[in-house]
Amino acid sequence: MRVYKPSYTKPLPEKAKISSRKGKRFAKFKDAKGHTAEARLTQAGDKILCETVHWHIGFEDNRSIRRQLKAFTNEQATKRLADRIQQLLNCKANNLTPDTGLQKFLEQIPATIRDELISFGLLDGTAAGRTLAERIEDFRDYLTKKERNPKYIRGTISGIKHLFADCEFESWSDINADRLKAHLDELRDRGDGISKRTYNSKLKAAKHFCHWQAKQLRTTSSIDFIEGLDNEGTDRRHERRAATPDEIRRLLEVTAAGPERYGMSGRERSLLYRFAVETGFRAGEISTLTTGCFDFDNLTVTVKAGYSKHRQEDVQAIRPELAAMLKEHCRGKLPTVKVFGGSFKQLTNKAADMLKLDLADAGIPYIENDRIFDFHAFRHTFVTSLRNVSSRTAQALARHKSSAMTDRYTHIELHDERTALADLPDYGAPSRESQRATGTDDKILSKSCFQDAHTRTQAETGGQKTALATQKTPLGAGNKGADRIGSLLLFGDRRRGCTGPAPRRGWAGS
Repeated sequence: MRVYKPSYTKPLPEKAKISSRKGKRFAKFKDAKGHTAEARLTQAGDKILCETVHWHIGFEDNRSIRRQLKAFTNEQATKRLADRIQQLLNCKANNLTPDTGLQKFLEQIPATIRDELISFGLLDGTAAGRTLAERIEDFRDYLTKKERNPKYIRGTISGIKHLFADCEFESWSDINADRLKAHLDELRDRGDGISKRTYNSKLKAAKHFCHWQAKQLRTTSSIDFIEGLDNEGTDRRHERRAATPDEIRRLLEVTAAGPERYGMSGRERSLLYRFAVETGFRAGEISTLTTGCFDFDNLTVTVKAGYSKHRQEDVQAIRPELAAMLKEHCRGKLPTVKVFGGSFKQLTNKAADMLKLDLADAGIPYIENDRIFDFHAFRHTFVTSLRNVSSRTAQALARHKSSAMTDRYTHIELHDERTALADLPDYGAPSRESQRATGTDDKILSKSCFQDAHTRTQAETGGQKTALATQKTPLGAGNKGADRIGSLLLFGDRRRGCTGPAPRRGWAGS
């Protein structure tokens, strides 16, 4: 490993004074800045020898190829770089991964030097030696190639940058699990601290990046052992509510007659809100829809996998009345034109602010009982309206991977609970023993018989309904009798999900 300054020749300056010292000749002259300079003459005496400003390092790499590397103007800094390059050569020779100290040093060297080492094959251009900022941008490219939602990518990258900046992480080797957890705990514990969900979201983004980067470096992530917070539902800061059918009708009517906002007319905003509440689509998904996403003959709309939250292509049915309105709205538009957005190229990213103004015009509270009605509340309203269909159907329409998530979006109100309680038997009525004792049991004999009797199926009677099977029980349970009552007490009414009577069907104009 050799540290030196290369020399080069220049013509002898005019009016240079020649002198000799220790058998060598020198020329003294004025440089371009007017400063006095001195340089040694060549053997012929017609040129001067000059040294470069930067020090250079000469070495033989792991493939026995002679290399020259332009380093720093400072000799000591160049010698430290030469020592690190020697360590890197040793790692290459023994097929080892550079240690933390070496990695940190290589991340902090100038980009020109790092690019040279990459060109020599001593560093991997996609992993080792890159700054933390460059690694984060590489992660952005990775998410883009994975076709993740653009909004998700922006939020994830921005969150990682802010989190690492707050923790003062400047290089990959700086990332420390204890410091990261302490910072997240501090954000959580202060007066206006972040929620459990935000805490877990920040941690998840950091883990995703570190796990991906560790895979590139063929090592392990230092923050894998940090655990997120449990029971996010106990610490929600923005609890949403489901709107009533009458609120939705009033919103659609008032908005349709309202002024232009965010580039959209009142009629287009009214159609947007109706589409959101009848499909449950998220604002980000709606903003990606083009006219070509709709099949008005088969009454379906398709969200491409790249824009769907669960990264799968979604094909969802739409109601005929809504399809007719959308078809008229899309008339004359090319298949690549965005459906919603008005005079804007696409739907505004301030849809929640736009809705807030329209809610005020309709006299509908934005906050009620500490729960808000923002744009995502349309999805809550949609899922809640599906509470009287089978759980599998509701889950499919909501495009959820688990029924638990569908349940989370389903809102149960107090009147629903009271209606369900009304279906319970009257436990205050006299028991059979007391009725026998008072001699009144014969008066209810016909009713009790129907409750206790076994109702035979059509298969048991050769396909013919029996008289018993067509009778009604005292609780109006049809031919299900006491079996249905028992299952109500033990398991609840599966047909209605213990949520009370179905809301009135159909929205405004349907």
